[in-house]
Amino acid sequence: LDMTRCVNERRLSRRARTALRDAMRRVHEQGDLSVRAVSESSDEVGQMTLAFNNMVKDVSRIVTEIRAAAFTMDSMSEHLARESSNNVQSVEVQQAETEQLAAAITEMACTSQDVQRNANENNVRSMESVKVARSGNQQVDFVVAAITRLATDIRDGAAVVHKLADETSAIGSALD
Repeated sequence: LDMTRCVNERRLSRRARTALRDAMRRVHEQGDLSVRAVSESSDEVGQMTLAFNNMVKDVSRIVTEIRAAAFTMDSMSEHLARESSNNVQSVEVQQAETEQLAAAITEMACTSQDVQRNANENNVRSMESVKVARSGNQQVDFVVAAITRLATDIRDGAAVVHKLADETSAIGSALD
């Protein structure tokens, strides 16, 4: 009875190691972050399987966060482009008004207040554009930092996966 139980436990352990190894390969070779290894044991292989599943879940969450940050950055970039386009149009309007003022300065004395108001509005828009540009720059810095962190996490995760694979192979060899 003990011999049968020992053989069954070795079979379960071998299946768990094989499932863990296959899951690690799938993540490594295909980049599939939905992979989860199944282990019904609470031994060392079961603990490694749990750690692997948690690591893959964390990496998947980080990738999702980076995608969300990239989407936000894309939206901010589009907003910045619209603001820049509005500023170009405002500058063109201001330039046309300035040229008209130069041509008929004596007739335009009463319109100088309008030009001043347009200049103030353009200044406000320019300041808003600067704020939007700074915000966009901060978003870019955030995404670059997040990508750097992700690359580090992935590199660290890959090292852990390789180490776990080596240890799993060593355990398998020792058990055989």
